Amino acid sequence: MKPKNKLEFRLILSIGSIFILAAAIMCVNMYISSRNIFLSSKNDLMIHDLTRTKNYFQELRCGEWYFRYWKEHPDLAAAPMTDEDFIILTSSDYMFHDETEDMKFLDSLPPKNQLAFAKKMYSTCSEWLEDELDTDNYDGLYFIDISGEYVGSVLFQVSKDRDRSKVGKLWNIDPDAHPPIRDILSGGSGDVGFEAVKDPFSGNSDYYTGYTPVICNGSIVGILAITYNWDDFSKKLTDNIILAVLLTAAGMLAIGTVIVLLVRSIAVKPVTLMQHTVRRYMENKDSSEAADNFDKIKKGSELALLADDLKSMTLETDKYIADIRAASEHERVLTKEVMEALAHTIDAKDKYTNGHSERVAIYSRMIAKQLGLSEKEQEDIYYMGLLHDIGKIGIPNDIINKTTKLTDEEYLLMKNHTVMGYEILSEIDCLPDLRSAARWHHECYDGSGYPDRLAGEDIPFLVRIIAVADSYDAMTSNRSYRKYLPQEVARAEIAKNIGTQFDPRVAECMLKIIDLDTDYSFHE
Repeated sequence: MKPKNKLEFRLILSIGSIFILAAAIMCVNMYISSRNIFLSSKNDLMIHDLTRTKNYFQELRCGEWYFRYWKEHPDLAAAPMTDEDFIILTSSDYMFHDETEDMKFLDSLPPKNQLAFAKKMYSTCSEWLEDELDTDNYDGLYFIDISGEYVGSVLFQVSKDRDRSKVGKLWNIDPDAHPPIRDILSGGSGDVGFEAVKDPFSGNSDYYTGYTPVICNGSIVGILAITYNWDDFSKKLTDNIILAVLLTAAGMLAIGTVIVLLVRSIAVKPVTLMQHTVRRYMENKDSSEAADNFDKIKKGSELALLADDLKSMTLETDKYIADIRAASEHERVLTKEVMEALAHTIDAKDKYTNGHSERVAIYSRMIAKQLGLSEKEQEDIYYMGLLHDIGKIGIPNDIINKTTKLTDEEYLLMKNHTVMGYEILSEIDCLPDLRSAARWHHECYDGSGYPDRLAGEDIPFLVRIIAVADSYDAMTSNRSYRKYLPQEVARAEIAKNIGTQFDPRVAECMLKIIDLDTDYSFHE
């Protein structure tokens, strides 16, 4: 995959991942919020209806008698009224008895009269409560016995389908199965409790159920339960969430596409053009072509500023190459003064490391002398140290002096100063080691350096000396991102990297020189 395509692919993948994560979080939040809003509103409504229905039962005239009769005759009390029942009711006057005597009076009636009265009461309650169910879209209302031998019996039932077949059947009210009922009976949760459970009869659909106790003469005679079909709500909620997810995904896809196109236009294409231009310039050294390409970058952005710096770099590099070639043609030898002037020019670009090149040259010559190299080699390595960073002439100042971490593109450009330095010095045939130092002073003894990943003896010996001196001065100089390091820290780093970054023979020699520097004079 081409670098351009890799960049676009990573961009699309990153943006897509962000949008997918955002959509997932949004959908989960929508579901939880919708569910909580629904439950909150449903709880408020069910509390109101449970309280009103409970009061209705508790205020029934002779309610305790009715409850007892329903417990003893659940199937009979829920049966439809017959013509005989109507005749009995219309011919009786017991409804006009004093309330305090109703219990005894009703117990004294013949069984068929008691049954007619209980059926009439069941029918009256059912008509009122069925209207309530229709209004609030509940599925059913149940009055369950929780005392005596009838524990769990359904004493009263109205449902959306007008089916009374569950009256007299057992409802599972095991406290472990229904914690809200347990809490109500123990007085721990007040008058109302809620839970989502399976249908206590069929075990199929899920229901959201509210409970409240019915109290007569100070005692709980039963539990009133209102049920709402949770499956219906869950399906509607899920359908709505799916619709919202699809709409959100479509919107995010559209936004993501627009963002990718904008980023491609604003960033990817300009970066690709700059990369291509730099490579072309490195191949043919045509600064006019490079300048034309850099001028194509749209003005007013940070990339345009970088393009301007790169344009300046190519023109400046051409100038230096031309100057060096002219000096080489006329004199064939660079004087010490010219090299030092070039070194000062290089170091002047970095306000934090001014004098770096000269110090590297001095340290390199000291190491060469300590190793017993000839005076000619000591002089050569001094010149190599002066110009080892000449490639930084082509690096924009804002990158060299940046106080924060470089971006990947900026780091690649910074690393390229080794190749640029090599190109600048490539025409100086009288001292070929100059270009070697410029290109390979960042190579490591174990082959992990750059730009060519040379290792061991493949790295010229004088360049291995430059590498140690360069690293030492980098550690003991002030940088844009830190103050110079103490002598013992620099020494420890060199010792630690013997055989990996540094040639063992050269590094050991540098350690001896450091140990002789008792007053730490070898730093900026």
